[in-house]
Amino acid sequence: MEYLSCLGTAKRLRADVDAYLSKGMQKHLEKDTRKWANRGVVFTTRIKQLDLVRASADVLYNRHNSKLPSEVFVAKQDVAACRAVMAGMPLVTCRRIVAAPPRSRFSWKHLSILESSFAEILFLDNDSVPLTDPEFLFDTREFITTGAVLWPDMLGPACDPEVVSVWSSGSPSSALYGVFGLRRDPALWSHSQEVEAGQMLFNKRRHYRAIRLSHYLTEHGLAQQFAYGDKDTFRYSFLGLRSPFELADFPAFAGRQDGRHFHRCYIAHRWHGEVLFLHGGKKEGHCSGATTFTLSETRDFRPLGGDCVPGNGSAWDMEDLEASGKYRHRPFPLWDRHHQFWQESLLGAGATLEKFL
Repeated sequence: MEYLSCLGTAKRLRADVDAYLSKGMQKHLEKDTRKWANRGVVFTTRIKQLDLVRASADVLYNRHNSKLPSEVFVAKQDVAACRAVMAGMPLVTCRRIVAAPPRSRFSWKHLSILESSFAEILFLDNDSVPLTDPEFLFDTREFITTGAVLWPDMLGPACDPEVVSVWSSGSPSSALYGVFGLRRDPALWSHSQEVEAGQMLFNKRRHYRAIRLSHYLTEHGLAQQFAYGDKDTFRYSFLGLRSPFELADFPAFAGRQDGRHFHRCYIAHRWHGEVLFLHGGKKEGHCSGATTFTLSETRDFRPLGGDCVPGNGSAWDMEDLEASGKYRHRPFPLWDRHHQFWQESLLGAGATLEKFL
């Protein structure tokens, strides 16, 4: 009975997606006639986390000397607070969402990307910190060729959704493959790893339809029975539309302190092996000091002993991995050098923000 119910839900979702692609999307295509130009960084945030955006922007501009402009999207009533917190940063513009209020907290991300004035966009979650000036990404072969770069999450297809506390939309049994008429190919990296949507790179002119479809799926109740928020609607939208994208070549790995891994601590996202972004955990108090990461030495992520492991599952079960020799702990002095500066910026922004809370 459960199988028939799932099959019926998938069929209804398929019909809805077909109707949206053939008719529903047209109204947006006609409305979105603004002339996008240039490249830049896009953030979106609730008022209570504006201090995180300020701290990340401080690292971007005052540590890396980036020339990329940024747009920070907030609710209409929070624009004044945004401008106060971002004062003294000439490359940062505070903007409000013009479209109807998002139905899902996850779809603020899509609307910010779609309403941004930039044609080429690096989207960053409010707690994702670049560890070098990320402008070079726009000029990489991967982005020029495909027009889109996504980063993997820590979860992969060996994870049992009944065991792992995040919906495993990357599972081989995910109904979303059938919804889009896809046959899962385990040899394809883009089929074998979930996406982490805290950092994404888009050429909006090339991939407007995929971004719009991801927004639709994120707000669609039936789609959300097979996915978790926005994190994999981007991947399935690109796959479903047969739109090219690059999935960065190493999965995310969790930070480690005091001999333990914290799932709410920093997550390291890499580009050709080098850590490029640290994401998450910065207001939780778990990661106040030096951090090391368990980083892979290979992309051969076969599960060890049937465990749910990085590249095939959870990054928090590390004992067998360390013994295998394929993975090692690595101190991360680059973040340690930025960390005090980031914290001081966070405290200063928090003091300004308190006046608006």
